[in-house]
Amino acid sequence: MSDQSLAIWNSLTDIQQRVLLACYQLDQDKETYEANLRAQKHWYRPPASEWRWMYFHPSGLRGDDHGKRERCLQTYLSKAKLTGHVDALGDLILRELIEHRVKEVPYKGNAAQYRMTALGRRVVRAATGEIRERPLEPWTLREHHWRALCIAHAAGSGGVKGEYYKYGMVRWETWLYLRDYRHGQEPLVKMREHGEGDYRWHITEFGKRLYENCYQEYRGLYPDVEVVAPCKTTFQNLGDSTRYEQ
Repeated sequence: MSDQSLAIWNSLTDIQQRVLLACYQLDQDKETYEANLRAQKHWYRPPASEWRWMYFHPSGLRGDDHGKRERCLQTYLSKAKLTGHVDALGDLILRELIEHRVKEVPYKGNAAQYRMTALGRRVVRAATGEIRERPLEPWTLREHHWRALCIAHAAGSGGVKGEYYKYGMVRWETWLYLRDYRHGQEPLVKMREHGEGDYRWHITEFGKRLYENCYQEYRGLYPDVEVVAPCKTTFQNLGDSTRYEQ
């Protein structure tokens, strides 16, 4: 498939390639934006089939004027010095690398939108050599989640203190993810009070079991994270009945 995608890329003109790259950059910036919102527990976001649509002109975007121009395709084409080559968009549509539609915007009339197709993204990645991170199994911790759990485990009964508005130099959103793990049904950490105004993150019993049972797996997955090997005695006493299954 990568050979076919690369062949498509090589068949494009220089202008078409640059326009496709600009579309891809905006597409990936929107993807990062949506991922950050979900990390902050903004669950009720539109599906990817909707938020991947890109307005060509900032007049189609809602909200205040701040940042609107930076989130439209026209701006990305301008940054790539492609303002006079918008006709290439039509060629890319015919090649099914991007899609086009006209959307009615309340009080603003009709606005042109474009969207990268899956084929379009594959073509760009084949040309740039970008290697996509393989999706993890459901509820598998990301590296920053695992690092935070390791910090909580190493802290023991003392808990993780807050320093410089962070606990263990870990982002607040990361701690909240561990707290709300599996929709809050099985939290990996909880905050406890150690005195007036002294709140600390503590690993839960479920968090300890996950750490002990999945230690080798995560050590292989994230070798750069400093970890403390779990106590073998504790691991043996847990038995197979408490082994965590993802």
